[in-house]
Amino acid sequence: MPLPRLPLGRLSVGWPALAVLAAALPATDRHAALASAAGTLFEAAPFVLAAEVLPRRWAAALEGAGCGCGRRGVPGAASLPATALCWLAFGPLAAGARLGAAALLWAARRRRAGCSPELQLRPDPFRELEGLIVPAAGASLAAQALAAAGPALHGAWLPLAALGGAALGALVPCATAGVALAAGLAHPLPAVAAGILSTAGLVAARARPSEQLQDQTIFARTRFASVALAAALGALAWRGPAGLVNPRLLPFDAAAAALALAGTFRRRTASRAAPALGVALAATLATGFAVPASVASETTLAGAFPGQAVTFAGQAFRSGNGTTVQRFAIACCRLDASPVAIRLTRRLAVPRGAWIALRGTFVSDAQGLAVRPDGWRRIAAPADPFVYR
Repeated sequence: MPLPRLPLGRLSVGWPALAVLAAALPATDRHAALASAAGTLFEAAPFVLAAEVLPRRWAAALEGAGCGCGRRGVPGAASLPATALCWLAFGPLAAGARLGAAALLWAARRRRAGCSPELQLRPDPFRELEGLIVPAAGASLAAQALAAAGPALHGAWLPLAALGGAALGALVPCATAGVALAAGLAHPLPAVAAGILSTAGLVAARARPSEQLQDQTIFARTRFASVALAAALGALAWRGPAGLVNPRLLPFDAAAAALALAGTFRRRTASRAAPALGVALAATLATGFAVPASVASETTLAGAFPGQAVTFAGQAFRSGNGTTVQRFAIACCRLDASPVAIRLTRRLAVPRGAWIALRGTFVSDAQGLAVRPDGWRRIAAPADPFVYR
């Protein structure tokens, strides 16, 4: 029994649906979707390239220790990072249920491995990375659309919100990012978060198989694609996370650059889109991406309590009679970027969107937990506006 797959990545459905969804959203949301797709490719590349050179019997262990892309028959929900993050964010029952479901799917898949020709072949890294583009961009666009419709997704709309979350979870190509995305939406949209957890890493969006070339252009195309991908991965490792991946993944991306170069003359297949992957990833680093524009209206700092001192740097926005200071946090990759915000007890005389650094104390008021500012100052926007969990 293979992993359940939804035909959302086929050319006849995936790309046109993605274009329609992108056209219906503001340009800033489209911008964020491109960043999410690039971040997912940067995150998955080390594991995809390593699986190409390591013995096949190690592939399952590598997938289990990775981000949970689940591209070789291993359910992404079985990955250790996805399980640990789910345990921390939603408790042992949710983590255990997802891990048990992943184990059942994995066992069923392994029983059929002998008659599955796909598992007998070495993975084509370009084909696998190309298959992540539509799900990653689609998941980012869908998450922003759901967040914008948050106030309407309550009451009688809860079943629809849960179904929307389940569809979104099937689009998220990385199980760890799916859990992080659910954690970010758990407070404003609990039904959506529950839907994401029911499918992320368990139901996969099926990517359209890329056309394989076997003519005289294959060697030149493969060499160019491998060098471009290596250059993009090396640039990311040298420059820093750039809001695209967690800094802990940078050593893996540096190793992946070497793996991409090592395969330059060894690979014998490449899709027509292969050369564009490395160029597109390099372009993301050269142009950069804007910070998401959504603003949280209350604190999402886990574990805060009245009397606790806090220092915080972020962008200031007006919120009722006070000020909210926010910054975006990344747990896995750009796909799961979520706002971390603190509500201040008074309004600061600062322009909207200005960056400030403040120190204060958490206090409890009629609206919940807030921060009484003891001092603050304006600062320049940091080179990397994200924080990393």
